[in-house]
Amino acid sequence: MAGGELWTPEEDKYLIESYAMLGRRACSDHLGRPVNGVSCRAYALGIQADVAWTEREDSVLKELYSTIGRAGCAKLLPGRTISSVGVRAGLLGLTNDRRHTATPDELAIIRTNYAQRGGRKKCAQLLPHFTPCAISHLAERLGVLQRDRSQWTDKENQILGLNYANKGKYWCAQRLLERSPKSIVVQARKLGLAIDPRSEYYKDWQARAAASKRGRSKPGFSDLVRRLWKEGRIPKPIFTAERRQQQSEMMRHRHARYGNPNKGKRLSDDTKLKMSAASRRMWSDPAFSAKMRTPERREARRKNSSESWIRSGRANENAYSRCCGGRRGDPGDMFFRSGWEANYARILNVLVAQNRIHRWEYEPDPFRFPLKYGPLSYTPDFKVWEVDGGTHYYVEIKGWMDEKSRLKHLRMAQFHPDVPIRIIGPAEYKSLQAEYSSQIERWEFYSSRYVAKRRVA
Repeated sequence: MAGGELWTPEEDKYLIESYAMLGRRACSDHLGRPVNGVSCRAYALGIQADVAWTEREDSVLKELYSTIGRAGCAKLLPGRTISSVGVRAGLLGLTNDRRHTATPDELAIIRTNYAQRGGRKKCAQLLPHFTPCAISHLAERLGVLQRDRSQWTDKENQILGLNYANKGKYWCAQRLLERSPKSIVVQARKLGLAIDPRSEYYKDWQARAAASKRGRSKPGFSDLVRRLWKEGRIPKPIFTAERRQQQSEMMRHRHARYGNPNKGKRLSDDTKLKMSAASRRMWSDPAFSAKMRTPERREARRKNSSESWIRSGRANENAYSRCCGGRRGDPGDMFFRSGWEANYARILNVLVAQNRIHRWEYEPDPFRFPLKYGPLSYTPDFKVWEVDGGTHYYVEIKGWMDEKSRLKHLRMAQFHPDVPIRIIGPAEYKSLQAEYSSQIERWEFYSSRYVAKRRVA
């Protein structure tokens, strides 16, 4: 039976009756399952193997253990691991004090084969009484080391650059005999190369992958899993708070080390059309539409979105990739969406110290628009009070004016014409930078990424 399938009651019965007597390898051969799968299933059933050593096996140990050691005996005793051979030899009082001394013929084998590709594995096959580690030590003593293939030559990189995108890793491996397909993929990533989706190689690759695809989702699979849970044939996962926290930490660690695999991916046009049709069907339901369009639900969605954005580590960082969102300590231990906003907050602190303004706040007042579609609200970046403390005005920091921002300002002029708003664009910001950057110690220039991003500065 192929591995990966559910265990049947007949297989469990066979393990209960035979595992302790025959061991995992014999059960694996009988059931046609992987050895590790048999061990895991036996552990889940609470079965432990206790295979007795035969007189023949003991005689092999007594005769050869002192000469070829536990690794060599393990190769002569199928079903016995190196560790189990060592334990059994210790119980029998056997020692391996006299190590096997390599003969001139054996040293010649190492000199001839070790430097080649896969040389250590080939030497281990030709010299079964030597472990791969022992072969490496002998090769080092002889001065025969595997040639360093870590440095790629300019010629090899040129071959990859011309052929990898259109012909793939296996074609390149046939031309670069000293390189494996895996090493070719790693080097291609370092060079920024990728398979061209328009090439014939890519189309043939995808066709073969689709033809050999396994594990497609089956109708009613969730019902099958629930039934198996109730029958106790598979364990039901318990998602406790501790387990969720552990999985979250593991995922953050993996993304920090290997990168987020979903970052940069784009949905296909067919997928977008399906999502659009499903969304239209959902919102066409009058009950669902009325429930989701209430002011309470809209405010709850906005709040949940902001909180999840903060928990994700990006802390309200906006969608503009060039903006350095994060928390700054010197303007007042506050979060700002960009370095421009943080610098303007520092300017406002200087103006407060010089008694040129009374005080300021960051994004305090959202303004609503009585509409159903498009931008429904607008929140200016800063609210500044004059020296008298009574009159105030709003300030918007805008590095570039996109269509959505322009529409928001048009709706502000339409529905809130009495709200005074000052827009600071690139020209105004450059003049402020020329005036205040020399006065403020922690001024953030446009060319520098905010080092303390997502941390207190």
